[in-house]
Amino acid sequence: METRKGMAFHPVDVRKVNFTPGMTVGDWFFTAGQVSFIDYTKGEFKTSPPGLPHYWSDIEVQTEHTMELLKAQLDGNGYELGDVVQATILLTNARRDFRGFDRVWRRIFEGVGTMPAINLVPSNQENGKGGVMVDELFIEIDLIMKHRS
Repeated sequence: METRKGMAFHPVDVRKVNFTPGMTVGDWFFTAGQVSFIDYTKGEFKTSPPGLPHYWSDIEVQTEHTMELLKAQLDGNGYELGDVVQATILLTNARRDFRGFDRVWRRIFEGVGTMPAINLVPSNQENGKGGVMVDELFIEIDLIMKHRS
């Protein structure tokens, strides 16, 4: 069953695309590819501040913001980070960005207990450009949760 709980926006309402970002099936909860959007209607996304490339890491900023959006969905549907059993991580430049992603990921799951299994998918198009919506976005995250008894 589709759920809209905990979502700041729904793609069907905003952009008239057929897409279900949250689905519950019994004790299971599935999220679809979330990226670092601030305002989906305007196409604005969270990245490091322009002009400060040595003080911020885009992949760390985007990973943190994407997980904040996903945590809101989890909370809205009665799940916790400890319920995440699998994560699919799409990185447009896995060699460059994995360490930055991993730093944030470990910090987010610190104290949760067992970390979820991760499927890391390098996401590039044939022309070499990033495969996550627009060139400035480097990560997309899908999560699968199951209530722990």
